[in-house]
Amino acid sequence: TASVQWSRRVPGLPAQNDRISIQRSYRPVGTTGPLKEGDSVMVTLKPTFTSRDTYACYEVRDSLPANLRPIVDWSFAGDAWTPARDENGELRFTACSSYQTDITYRAQVVVPGTYTAPAPIMQNLDTPSLAAIGNEGSLTAVPR
Repeated sequence: TASVQWSRRVPGLPAQNDRISIQRSYRPVGTTGPLKEGDSVMVTLKPTFTSRDTYACYEVRDSLPANLRPIVDWSFAGDAWTPARDENGELRFTACSSYQTDITYRAQVVVPGTYTAPAPIMQNLDTPSLAAIGNEGSLTAVPR
């Protein structure tokens, strides 16, 4: 018996719902002043699931502001989320509701300025219409 699983992207932004949500935050690593070129940032994606979503898995898509580049350990294979894929500047992770844990990865500031990232999106792998959209995020860095 063969089994095939895939996810398809719904054109445009998916509709919001009250069963799931996604939030993103940025935290400077090793610095207390303003961010500068070369500094590292910890990116945290926090998926939240209601009790009705037991054992559901979601694709989480995140795009960084243009002044950051991801530093992802592509070999990580934790229990909570699978390794990321980088597709045209969009990072993709799989998060399952049975684990309720954050997705974290590092990024590095590559250019000064203030840039905005599109909102992260979390979409059910089996039912793409079940999705959540976070908030846009912006990040400012100053020259060295």
